[in-house]
Amino acid sequence: MKFTSDFVTTTSAAQLLGLSTTSIQALIDKNELQGWKTQGGHRRISLASIQHYLGHTRPTSASRPQVKLKITVALETAQALDRLAQHRQRWQAVFELQLMDSITQALIDLGSQQPDLLVAELTMPLAQQQKALQVLTNFNTRETPIAMVLITHEPALLGDTPFLSPDIQLLAGPLPEAWMDGFFSGLASRCCI
Repeated sequence: MKFTSDFVTTTSAAQLLGLSTTSIQALIDKNELQGWKTQGGHRRISLASIQHYLGHTRPTSASRPQVKLKITVALETAQALDRLAQHRQRWQAVFELQLMDSITQALIDLGSQQPDLLVAELTMPLAQQQKALQVLTNFNTRETPIAMVLITHEPALLGDTPFLSPDIQLLAGPLPEAWMDGFFSGLASRCCI
């Protein structure tokens, strides 16, 4: 990466250090990285402090701050939500997993909860799903977008959705029973923090 400034965004710092944006924020709060906030509330991190952290700290997985990945799952199909709840304890060591039975509640809490990942099932009528996708895409224009996996039963949404943010993946539902278990198991095996 080539930088034209002495400061980088939280996302760039996370990529440079191989950490999550939540971990970068924790390092700033602990004064292990030097950063400041813009008038718009976005963080900027000093490249010099990143180089210092890389050169002197050489963090191992044991010495990194233990920040759990925050995941919100909103499934309106009771059977799928119950199945996920049964496996929840297996992933609690790696994730901060919040289960909801309503996409509406997940959307309301999105700004305040600020999860790293949202997995949601869209079951409302097509026009409302299109509106929800537009709102989520607009929400993801901030500095630290939320990765989203959205499940729809509307084939019309799976075609051309030009406004959809690259951080949002749209999948055809219903998902096979083993998909959610495999998704979270794979994610848990890849998470360092």
